[in-house]
Amino acid sequence: MNQNKKRKPQTAKEKAKKPRHLYRIILVLLAAILAAVNLIAFSQKFCDRFTDRVYPKIAEGLGRLTAPLPFALGEILLYLGIALLAAAVILAVLLIFLRKKESFRRFAKGYFKALLMTFCCAGLMLTFCQWIPARGTMLGQGDAESRDRFAYQELQILLNYLADGANAAAGQIPVAADGAITYPTQEEYRADIEASLHTLAHDFPRLGGFCPPVKDALCPQFLQKIGRGAMPLPCTMEIIHDNSGELTPMTQPLADAAALCQHLGYTDKEASEFLAMLALSRSDNQFLRLIGFRKMYQEIEFYYDSQRRAYVADVCEEQGIEQPTHEYEEIKDLPLEEFNAVLEKEEAFRTEIAGPKPKLIYRCDQLVQAADLRSPKIYISPDDPEYQTPEIDNSIGKAADFNWLTEDTRLQEETYHGTELYILQYFDGKLY
Repeated sequence: MNQNKKRKPQTAKEKAKKPRHLYRIILVLLAAILAAVNLIAFSQKFCDRFTDRVYPKIAEGLGRLTAPLPFALGEILLYLGIALLAAAVILAVLLIFLRKKESFRRFAKGYFKALLMTFCCAGLMLTFCQWIPARGTMLGQGDAESRDRFAYQELQILLNYLADGANAAAGQIPVAADGAITYPTQEEYRADIEASLHTLAHDFPRLGGFCPPVKDALCPQFLQKIGRGAMPLPCTMEIIHDNSGELTPMTQPLADAAALCQHLGYTDKEASEFLAMLALSRSDNQFLRLIGFRKMYQEIEFYYDSQRRAYVADVCEEQGIEQPTHEYEEIKDLPLEEFNAVLEKEEAFRTEIAGPKPKLIYRCDQLVQAADLRSPKIYISPDDPEYQTPEIDNSIGKAADFNWLTEDTRLQEETYHGTELYILQYFDGKLY
């Protein structure tokens, strides 16, 4: 008999409870997943496995989906998120004065709920696409022990190799008789960058993944404010770069390559820069090879000079040799010729003790200067020896056969960090 009784129609309050309960369930579920995943992500092993196995599928799926778009959807969403957040702050202020208005209060409440749900979903995407890869080991190679201390002689061998690579690439870049240079187009070097990244996939497997196109930033000033030439957008797996002219033909390929490395799972800034330099140095494009070798040379040069001075000082102290060094303040007021003569004498002494410093040829500097000035020409005569392709030394053999004057002295080692450490560790066992 009770079954035949008609149910009372639901009131407006009862109808409103259903979507409210559903919203709370979804919100709690998202928050629980977010907390659980971030808790598990304290394990670097989990982060490395996730980045190796799951992340590439997300990156490739979203990357292929957004690749055909002629604009960066992720950048628009980023600015939209900032605008929504700013609007929430304005609503919160207005709510203080308009809290008695029921319609405004309901609108503000609905807006805050929608915004909270949106940011929870964005947080989940950021967790899978950026935070977990960032919490793994820097190069995704686990906790394998690697050296972090290297002697001066090892830096000498490495700098020889890098100088030879840069000099050879500079010599192979076509320069017309009047000094005119033809730089690769963005499309040309884009394909070459992807190919060079794939050549490193044997040592760094993530670099074998799909590379989406690099798109022009809609607002390059944003990248300039955060000090980035290019960056990946995690929620849409797009990559944008500064197309305002701030980047030169020598810096743009490196910035693009580093952003692609971050997109492929090597999110640490120094690790991605190291991989970008190394990849470009392996390219078939001589222009990209010059960029890669020269940048690695610059990373190592400062530490090489510092350790070379320390090495010479140690030798002089152990063998009782007087070192002809002068503080800058002592010689800065000398006439230019005398000033240069003092520096040349000091360098000749260091060369006698520690061997010659590997140097980049003048042609390298000319090419870089022309790129920095965005000039289509370099000013160098075809008759100048530096115009010709340089003869490349066998750095490994040369360094190995060098007759060190201090064989009996201790090989003082220094500890390194960051990008230069990655470079030194990569060539450990390959060059020295």
